[in-house]
Amino acid sequence: MKDVYSKYLSFGITCLLIGVIGIVVFSVAQYTGDMNVPDAYGLVWDAGSSASRLYIYSWPVNKQYSTALVSEIDRCQAEGEGLSSYLDDPAGAGRSLEKCMNETAMVTVPEEDHADSILGLGCTAGMRLAEKESKEESDAVMEAVEQTLNSYPFNVQSVSILTGGEEGSFSWNTVNYLLGNFAKGPALLSWILPSASASETVGALDMGGASLQISFIPEDLSVVPAENKEFLRMYGEDYIIYTHSYLCYGSNEALRRHLATLVKEANYTSQVVDPCSPDGFSKKYTAEYLFDAYCSTGQEALKAWGSEVTLPPGFPQNSNFTLVGSSDPVQCEKEVQKLFNTTTFLSVYKPPVTGEFYAFSTFFYTVTFMNLSNDVGLTDYKTGVDDLCGKPWSEVENMPTRRKDQLHTQCFRGMFCYLFLTDPMSYNFTEETWNIQFVGDIGGTTVGWALGLMLNVTNGIPSEDGIQEYPLSTGAYVFSIVLFSILAVVGLIIVVYVGRIKYEA
Repeated sequence: MKDVYSKYLSFGITCLLIGVIGIVVFSVAQYTGDMNVPDAYGLVWDAGSSASRLYIYSWPVNKQYSTALVSEIDRCQAEGEGLSSYLDDPAGAGRSLEKCMNETAMVTVPEEDHADSILGLGCTAGMRLAEKESKEESDAVMEAVEQTLNSYPFNVQSVSILTGGEEGSFSWNTVNYLLGNFAKGPALLSWILPSASASETVGALDMGGASLQISFIPEDLSVVPAENKEFLRMYGEDYIIYTHSYLCYGSNEALRRHLATLVKEANYTSQVVDPCSPDGFSKKYTAEYLFDAYCSTGQEALKAWGSEVTLPPGFPQNSNFTLVGSSDPVQCEKEVQKLFNTTTFLSVYKPPVTGEFYAFSTFFYTVTFMNLSNDVGLTDYKTGVDDLCGKPWSEVENMPTRRKDQLHTQCFRGMFCYLFLTDPMSYNFTEETWNIQFVGDIGGTTVGWALGLMLNVTNGIPSEDGIQEYPLSTGAYVFSIVLFSILAVVGLIIVVYVGRIKYEA
């Protein structure tokens, strides 16, 4: 009788092992084996208000749920300032991109893939402002840029000025993609594994030089106005997010507005105290810089702040004003708070913040400058800002930074970020809701809207004809897994049954 039990037990163990080994081998071969699938390439120009940066991405031609698995493989910053600085020299805007195109794009992307590699350029708030003020000049810049890009052997698909909503939603897209929040399991596992839900995504906070974006999925989307909703589709799933872009609330334009307001409140005297600048520092600004600007006067100033800041009638247009620092964090906070206490800002719908947020660009740069951790808490963040704003110029000028020209502005930037996040008139982050990570990249890939745009674009790129996405077809793979699963279950039942009989005997 023992021989019979032994034979059945051996048979059961054999079935169990074959079943388990079969499942593992077929799964590994299907999803990690060499499928001989080529890479595709895409290039995106992030034409920001202060600089233009080229990002190069690649992804396997076969895709999951119609969205490619995109990764950043190279980047390059163009010479000169942002495209909006070339309104008087449109041809110069095109030339500013040539070095990166010649030395990075043409080299990084294999020559045989040039013609099939998509190329896009998106302009942000700097050109949004320029277009509103002078469409003729902005069109000339965009035409020159497009002409330059079309002179290269890439597939130019889009050269455009992004809307604020697009910029915000693409940034949200990037962060959640890099965190793996859109990923689903293999086709077989997707039958039992749920896809990412709203509670599994994070919010995005992005501040550039001329605009500021916040994007997240609030607890109640039904009360969000239509103008604050953006729709995205990633890996077969639809997402609706709240997003708002604050034009003129980028760090550079907000600083300009702050300084212009100080001069106005000081009755346009030639020397004005700036509590957000370091004691011992002074800088001369022209009236043109402070007042002849999109966010100081005109329709955009009215839309952003609800008021204009201009020179009084008859005041000399060639005047200069010297701003003298006083290192006064208390007064600095009061002055910066005025930027959020406007009817226009208060009229924007702001849902209660919820969940985790990732903050980048200027948000990240200020935290890095203050030598704070990426997960710094609210209290320590405010302490860091107050400490920085209380330092004299003799200390600030020796602080390490890549942008020496911005050293005297770091207090303002830190205070502006802090109040945007915490002021009750703004998004009112508290100790309980402050769940923010400050990042510049995730896994070596730059955080920003460019990757989000590329992910969105790849939804429309079909897989190459004739390329099988996996070594086995879906039907053959599922059949094999089911067969080996049955074998493993049968073997397990036999082992358990025989084992129990032997134990009872």
